[in-house]
Amino acid sequence: MAAGSGAASGHGARSSNAGLEASLDRRFQGVSNTMESIQGLSNWCIENKKHHGIIVRYWMKWLKKSDNPHRLNLFYLANDVIQNCKRKNAIVFRSSFAEVLPNAAQFIRDVKVRRSVERIFTIWQERSVYPEEVIAQFKAGMKQKGKGAREAERKRKEEGEAKAEREGKRQREGERKGDSSGNCPSEHQSCPQVQDCSRVHTPVLH
Repeated sequence: MAAGSGAASGHGARSSNAGLEASLDRRFQGVSNTMESIQGLSNWCIENKKHHGIIVRYWMKWLKKSDNPHRLNLFYLANDVIQNCKRKNAIVFRSSFAEVLPNAAQFIRDVKVRRSVERIFTIWQERSVYPEEVIAQFKAGMKQKGKGAREAERKRKEEGEAKAEREGKRQREGERKGDSSGNCPSEHQSCPQVQDCSRVHTPVLH
């Protein structure tokens, strides 16, 4: 009986986790830039603080796969959770988000979105939400990504130029080979001089 009860309990836990994950996917995908949407989801996250680890993990999941405007929505959500979690006895969210924010910042590529996220970091610093050295790590994440993106673009450009040069070289070599092959055109009338043709032409008898 005990074994059966344990199996049922394990199945129930898995079902509960699957339900939570599906709910997180739906909520993070659907959050908009309105105050009502952000505050509503922020309150839900804080109320479910015991799941802070998976909540932050799914926040990061959707940050990676979203476009730039939606990434900003997710940062607004994180900002609301981080600033309100202390007074609601859910300060554990600050440490959970601190673990992923340096990596999250690397996905902020759009200039306008970057300015908004930098403003969030500055507010956290002014309000002592995180220590200055931690804020510096968050900001450094965006700079590293910007540098990496420029380096990747430079590399792609160099590879494209090298490929074009190789193709041009092959084309020029092919043209030179065609000029020196001495091949006779398929129609005899187009041969400028019979002696230049490698083909033996059969005279036409009248």
